[in-house]
Amino acid sequence: MSLTSIRNLAFSLAFGLGCGLVFCAFTLGGGHAPWPIPLPLGMLILGFSAFLFAWGRRVKAMREKDRPEKKDQRRMRRRISPLQAARVAVLAQACSRCGAWLAGFFGLCAALFWRTGETSYVREQVLAAGLAAASSAVLTWTGWVVERWCVVDSDDDGPGPQARPTVA
Repeated sequence: MSLTSIRNLAFSLAFGLGCGLVFCAFTLGGGHAPWPIPLPLGMLILGFSAFLFAWGRRVKAMREKDRPEKKDQRRMRRRISPLQAARVAVLAQACSRCGAWLAGFFGLCAALFWRTGETSYVREQVLAAGLAAASSAVLTWTGWVVERWCVVDSDDDGPGPQARPTVA
C-alpha cells in the first residue's frame, strides 16, 4: 500500500466538488430550500479526527521504540500491536481521501447555499456546511500526517534492491 499523494487528495477534492455540484443542482433546482445539514456534523468530524490523531500518536510511539519505565504504568497501557498499527494506517489513508472528498462537497454546498438566499434557515445551513468543510479539511490533514507516521521500513530479507518505504 503506497502513501497518499497530494495528487490523489486533489482528485478526491475535485470529485467531491463535482458531487457537490450535482447534489446542489438537484437540491436547489426550482428555488427549493437547501437540504438540511446538521450543525453538529462538523464537531463529529473533528472528534473523529482527534480519535485518529490519538491512535496515530500511539503508532508513532511504537515506531520510535519508546520504552517506558516500570513505574510509568499509564504509558504501558498505550502500547499498540503491529496489527493495530496496520489498521491505523489503513484508517488514516481512508480518512485523508474521504476528508478531501467531504471538504470539496461541503465547501461547494456552503458556497452555493450562501448564494441562494438570506433567510435564517439558509444561514444556518451555510454555517453547518462551512463547519463541516473546515472539519473535513482538518480530517484530511490528520489522516495525511498519521499515514506518514505509519510508514514501515523496507524488507531486509531479500537480496535484491531495497524497495521504498510503504504504509504498514
